[in-house]
Amino acid sequence: MINELIEVQEYLNGENILKNECTFRMCYLMAKYYRDQGLSPLDIRKKIFSWGNQYGVYIVITVN
Repeated sequence: MINELIEVQEYLNGENILKNECTFRMCYLMAKYYRDQGLSPLDIRKKIFSWGNQYGVYIVITVN
């Protein structure tokens, strides 16, 4: 079984990022993580795009 919390923490640290592959899964898991932290949908969106810019991940899916 995959531990999603560990997976998200690795993504946030720049590890195991498959650029232009599995972006939906990465964004989905990060959105769940940030929602559980109590962030608003707008703040979650900003954090995901900031993460994408930091690690060169081009996000083509909608994260609204």
